[in-house]
Amino acid sequence: MYAGLEFGAECYCGHKIQAPNVSDSECNMECKGEKSNLCGGANRLSIYRLELSQESARRYGSSIFKGCFHRPDNVTLALPISAVIQNMSVDKCVDMCTEREKTLAVLGGDRCHCGFPTPLFSLHEPEDESLCLHHCLGEEFETCGNEEYFVVYQTQVQGNIWCLKGLYKGPIGQRDMSGCIIN
Repeated sequence: MYAGLEFGAECYCGHKIQAPNVSDSECNMECKGEKSNLCGGANRLSIYRLELSQESARRYGSSIFKGCFHRPDNVTLALPISAVIQNMSVDKCVDMCTEREKTLAVLGGDRCHCGFPTPLFSLHEPEDESLCLHHCLGEEFETCGNEEYFVVYQTQVQGNIWCLKGLYKGPIGQRDMSGCIIN
């Protein structure tokens, strides 16, 4: 989630930034309430990334952010569908996996993997999210993980979910993703 401040007092929120970066010097209006800080400029937004608590569901479009996970030992077995995507973004990977009716969209740099939670990739041991903070080539404000640490989203596809006690069939299913930009 992002917050954007413009004209010293106007606030906007959203999950995605769809405007080009400009020089930070163009965000030069002081905040009306906190004069020591800058709050955008004329048609310029100062962008702040809002950190959500781990307990809350972090959503991005139609999917739920599940976390950062270490690459499984056998990726092709654990996540059977895989493709290199030009200008990778969360949208592109989630869309690909949803079209292939998989519950997980897994980003590893420029590669998108799709599959289901299984004992091979159980989602029971999340890693520190800082290990996945590699920007997507197609969306610089999104993180796409890397070859060792994957960013995982749960799509809206319903499917079988492996649990510690066995197989559970049920609903799965929404997704989530700083500087000065043009408004």
